[in-house]
Formats: sequence, C-alpha cells, structure tokens
Amino acid sequence: MKYKKEPLTLEQQADQLIARGLVADRQALISRLQAVNYYRLTGYLHPFRILDASGKPTDQFAAGTNLDTVWRRYNFDRRLRIL
Repeated sequence: MKYKKEPLTLEQQADQLIARGLVADRQALISRLQAVNYYRLTGYLHPFRILDASGKPTDQFAAGTNLDTVWRRYNFDRRLRIL
C-alpha cells in the first residue's frame, strides 16, 4: 500500500496542534511528542474537541485546552495501566 500523505516532522505536528487551539509552549510540546508520539497524545485530546452543528467533532479544540491538562491525564492513565 502506498501512502499519499507525507509524514510530518515533530515541529509540524506541534504547529498543527497549536493551530487547532492547543495552548502550549512549542518546545515543551515537541518534547512531549518525542516522548509519546502524536497519536497517543492526541487520544487524550478527544474530550476537548469542539462539536459542529450536527454533533460531530471537529479538528478544533475548546478554548483553554492546554498541554498541562492533557499531559496530566496521559500520566494518570499511564500509571493506572501499570497497576
């Protein structure tokens, strides 16, 4: 299978998340993406996505969504899975 989308660099991934409304220090976000990867981290962003008129989630995050909150949820879940 040939993929048509080119992979994004960590910097591009961070810029994309910030453009979608995530409040974060860019370098801290890049560091977190390097540690856990884009898809694992964005799984914890789903509750913060804005819904459109039909109730479907968009790519935008609710105002005030910040990296610290998402990171705390990720770490809580990681520790819980270890137990």
